[in-house]
Amino acid sequence: MTPEPSSAFRDWFAVPAGASRILSAFYRAPGCLTRQKIAELSSLSIASVSVYISWLRKALDAEAIDTRYEETTGRVMYGLTDAGRDECDLAMDDATRRAA
Repeated sequence: MTPEPSSAFRDWFAVPAGASRILSAFYRAPGCLTRQKIAELSSLSIASVSVYISWLRKALDAEAIDTRYEETTGRVMYGLTDAGRDECDLAMDDATRRAA
């Protein structure tokens, strides 16, 4: 049985549920997301997204979260770097082993 990423990330990274829902959205998404899209996918307010991204920056390696400024739209975009995805893969592997 494959564990739910949000639960696996909450346990592995010791972050609040909101932060783990955002991390789960990053993990499932190809590329970067706007704060509005992150809020939509994680069922959080845009203000909460900003707070929880700060939590994630502290819980994961410094290079795990990618932040990009999209000049054409004027929006800031967030997503996982390869290093961040690797950390999440470790969390998922651990959760899968514990569930077996």
